[in-house]
Amino acid sequence: MTDLNGETNWSEVIAKCLAYLCLNTDEAKKKTGVLDRVEFLERLGLPIASASLLVGSTPASVRELQRVARNKKSGDSKSNAKKSKRKKG
Repeated sequence: MTDLNGETNWSEVIAKCLAYLCLNTDEAKKKTGVLDRVEFLERLGLPIASASLLVGSTPASVRELQRVARNKKSGDSKSNAKKSKRKKG
């Protein structure tokens, strides 16, 4: 939150504080999963690194959750092919 001159970027500090407060709104409280909360903060404009830290996770963990969710949504044809091979043989 400091720039190259060592000065504090107060806009960034205020933005992160507001994002934290937004997590405590009624809409955000309905979102119970880490990925849901990070996506909520991303829609507010926070980068994934800041959003993941605000919800108590790491950027790498959130990216992995996104990958797993994306594979589940797309049907993951590779895992379906593996399952069908196991049933046959």
